[in-house]
Amino acid sequence: MSEQRTLVVAAASQSVVEKCIASVALSGKVTLLTTKKYSLPIESSTLYLDAAMFDEALEIDFPEYDSIVLVQPNDRVVSYLNVYRFLQKYNVEQVNILTPDKPVISTSVSKLLSYFSLSDVESSQVIHIDPQLIHDCVSLPQICHGQILSGDWDLDCVPFDSHISFYESLKQRVEQNVPWEDTHYFAEVLSDIRSGQSRFGCSSESDLIRHCAAMDSLFQSISEEGWIQSKAVDYVTIHISRDGKMLFADGRHRLSIAKQLKLKSIPVKVSVRHAQWVNFKAEVKSYANAFCHGRLYAPVEHPDFVEFEQTQDSSRYTLIQRNILPTSTTVLDIGSHWGYLCGFLEKFGYDCTAVEGDVKNFYFLDKLRTANQKQFKAVRTSIFDFEQSKFDAVLALNIFHHFIKTPELHKMFVTFLGKLDINEMFLQTHSTDEPQMIGAYKNYKDEEFARFVIEHSCLNRFELISDMEHGRKLFHLVK
Repeated sequence: MSEQRTLVVAAASQSVVEKCIASVALSGKVTLLTTKKYSLPIESSTLYLDAAMFDEALEIDFPEYDSIVLVQPNDRVVSYLNVYRFLQKYNVEQVNILTPDKPVISTSVSKLLSYFSLSDVESSQVIHIDPQLIHDCVSLPQICHGQILSGDWDLDCVPFDSHISFYESLKQRVEQNVPWEDTHYFAEVLSDIRSGQSRFGCSSESDLIRHCAAMDSLFQSISEEGWIQSKAVDYVTIHISRDGKMLFADGRHRLSIAKQLKLKSIPVKVSVRHAQWVNFKAEVKSYANAFCHGRLYAPVEHPDFVEFEQTQDSSRYTLIQRNILPTSTTVLDIGSHWGYLCGFLEKFGYDCTAVEGDVKNFYFLDKLRTANQKQFKAVRTSIFDFEQSKFDAVLALNIFHHFIKTPELHKMFVTFLGKLDINEMFLQTHSTDEPQMIGAYKNYKDEEFARFVIEHSCLNRFELISDMEHGRKLFHLVK
């Protein structure tokens, strides 16, 4: 059996190369290819390049090596374009990338170069998000960009506020007028520079001072003119976890500024999605295709679902929010479907409870509530088995007509209405000529239905708020 031959291409300092090589087991004959005058602390031969940019012509037979290991100081791709082109020049395709404290990344040179052949904007989906919803960070190699990854990578996250020193330092700068030189961010970056690293294009203290001044200017510009997305490199980049959580990936300065300015929405690029989240999106799409030609009943608030349309008139959500009594704080949504209305009202400070008896609908409701980071309560049960009856407001949208189709349901419905202790109700009625009502025990017309609810509940009067789609009407019933 021939001896294993490994070529180590060193695009890093000796200390980094030594640390990376120590993390893997290299056996057989090892050759070090480097632009620096150092050697490995293992038995190896060394090939020196005179040119620091890896453009030196070499008389070396790359195919004779069983594996090629490229050592980089970090897992960013953009910094090592010259190295990838160098390898491509010598027809190297497969390569293992080593970086400090990271697992080996096996990839191809053509894939690495593909990140430079297309605009980042064109090769990445752009969605709009509320920057306040990004609470955590996760570190993934840049070469994972655009992939769907399984595994537990999304669980290995840290809080954005404490992990990104620029965010807290910017807050001190803006709110307390603390000089950059007195912030933790400045001290951290300066320490890295003095240890020989380059950070954010800075290789000296004077560079860092200019960089901080540029951050002041960027903050002022966004504060006065809003978020202007002009260059691909300016995009904030996120990953999406298994449960739909948006995790920070790149663009710490602009995201910190957006958070500090409390911007409501910014464009971001989605870099990596967890496989479980992609599977969940596929379930939603399958449901939509089966339900009504790819449309959903109500909007899905998560920004990664922008491609879906809904069947229901979205104006009713605003109509309810505008007409709800100023004294109301607690809301019960009967037949909440996927919980959109509870999530919508939660943004205005209401304490909402969603009751949904259908198992499949509750599955989507619970998943989306987590993905959208909502706090409203969700209960999977029939409304007739739901014990709590005291709320300020009840939402009964396109649901009560299901309770008048049989004598048994009608009787339970009357009992339920009599137990309610509420101040108001929003009732969306059905159209009596709908096919589903053929043969129904009762089929109340719109105003007749509103009067029926008043007759059997603690409410006393009603008014028509609006005519809705498909001949349905939205009423407001109050004490």
